[in-house]
Amino acid sequence: MIDDYEPLNDYEDQMDGVRLGLYDYDDVHCKHGTFVGNAYGPDYMCGPCEMGVTDEEYAEWQQEAAVQNSKSRAARQAWDYIFDTIADERERGLAQLDFIQSDEGRYLFR
Repeated sequence: MIDDYEPLNDYEDQMDGVRLGLYDYDDVHCKHGTFVGNAYGPDYMCGPCEMGVTDEEYAEWQQEAAVQNSKSRAARQAWDYIFDTIADERERGLAQLDFIQSDEGRYLFR
């Protein structure tokens, strides 16, 4: 550790306090895991806490977000497979497909 170390921000300062055992993690984070500071530093507020979201609503949000992330990941993997396959076939001279973008922003094959 450097002798003249000075934290760059309140978060870093208070997380140093957590690592050194001066504060408990729960003292500087809300129940959603968002850094909120403590009585000796900034008093940030987590969005869900500020809106008064119940634990059940928050769990539902997290579940919906996980489903959306899973769908997005699956869609990206499918597109990657399609593009990679066509690129491989083009290299071998087998594919004569071109991508065109429709008015709705979707990609079509021609």
